[in-house]
Amino acid sequence: MNFFNADDRAADLMVAVLDVVGDGRHLMTMAAGCPDGTMTATLVFENRADETEANWESLQRAAHVM
Repeated sequence: MNFFNADDRAADLMVAVLDVVGDGRHLMTMAAGCPDGTMTATLVFENRADETEANWESLQRAAHVM
């Protein structure tokens, strides 16, 4: 039985990563091995104080790979 939604867990992990890296412009690249090959995602984001700026589609893709 699955007690959590994988999409919710990935979103929580993504927020935790974005929060921990601190202020500045960052590049995060992820890769996951899958039966059909490798999934990859690249996310460029900028943290300023309590705000994160990122492309929404890239953020969704990164969370999906995560």
